[in-house]
Amino acid sequence: MTRRALPWLALICLLPACGGGARAGQTDSTAAAPPVNLAAEEATIRRIDSLWVDAISRRDTAVITATYEQDALFLPPNAPRVAGRDAIRQAWAGLLATPGFRLTFTPDRIVLSPDGQMAYDVGVYQMQSRTGQVTRTDQGKYLVVWRKLAGQWKVAADMVSSDK
Repeated sequence: MTRRALPWLALICLLPACGGGARAGQTDSTAAAPPVNLAAEEATIRRIDSLWVDAISRRDTAVITATYEQDALFLPPNAPRVAGRDAIRQAWAGLLATPGFRLTFTPDRIVLSPDGQMAYDVGVYQMQSRTGQVTRTDQGKYLVVWRKLAGQWKVAADMVSSDK
């Protein structure tokens, strides 16, 4: 090796230490992600829950269905599993067509993953329907699994369990 090549070799060896090793346009995968405001994310899910209950009271299947991700699961009590947004729309349309159908639910607890990309929501529900002159009531609990997709919270799985 010539004496003229030594300074260039030294410079090449030192470049990664000076520049952090990343090329222009690349991000450092070890850089910390910005902190997630979990309280704000929980408030968002609570707001979506409230809009969902409102959509049920208005019998708005479009809004109800939009709450679910495309390949979501709906696990209603005493009924088969429902998979996919189209099938979930049909299941909700059937529920909403039930005479005297009313449903409300309230989250008791919402737990988010540390990265703010998944959550689960546990709560209670009250349901009412009518057959002829007989009003039927039910109450129970539910578990909803949420995923944040393209910046929006969507239901991945919705399971309902009657207390009766």
